[in-house]
Amino acid sequence: MLLREFFEAAEKTAVLAFGRMNPPTIGHQKLVAKVASVPGDPYIFLSQTQKPKTDPLDFDTKLQFAKHSASSNNSS
Repeated sequence: MLLREFFEAAEKTAVLAFGRMNPPTIGHQKLVAKVASVPGDPYIFLSQTQKPKTDPLDFDTKLQFAKHSASSNNSS
């Protein structure tokens, strides 16, 4: 989605959240649930930070966890 589409869509609402999710926790799952519960188009942005001691997961692994969390949230 392009940034201009946010400005051109006058009747739409975007719900945004940012997260490091490294490692993912129950709190992150609650964040996903909250974003999904608010009316509007949900967007969660993950950081791409990776450091061996503090941020061990690479971006692709975090993305897999986030997708799983979002899909399990949709089924409930």
